[in-house]
Amino acid sequence: RHKIEVERLPTRDAVLAVDPGELSAVLFNLIDNAIYWLSRPEVSDRRIVVRSRLLTNAGRVELRIDDSGPGVPEEDQERIFWPGVTAKPDGIGMGLTVAGEIISAYGGELRLVDPGFLGGATFQFDIPLVK
Repeated sequence: RHKIEVERLPTRDAVLAVDPGELSAVLFNLIDNAIYWLSRPEVSDRRIVVRSRLLTNAGRVELRIDDSGPGVPEEDQERIFWPGVTAKPDGIGMGLTVAGEIISAYGGELRLVDPGFLGGATFQFDIPLVK
């Protein structure tokens, strides 16, 4: 409906040591947020890129979700991970908090990369591979 181009960059297959439902919740939140901000009328180039890369020395996989939306204002970059903080009119501000806690439980950290790869927001995290 919003004509958003989604691209998944190729990677090698990897078996992850995470609960599939928890990983789905993290990815759903990040992609849902990207779609929300890309659907704004002032955004003309609507792109999401999902990429992953093996961190073989660490036994982990790094995932990144990039979008071409408006990005996160500098003054909000730390606060967006706090409970109850949201810029969405109908949001409750728990999505990034919960996603961050899930990633933390697997020894990773959900972080905002600034500047984003496509000029908007880029979120990055890493999760363990099966040993």
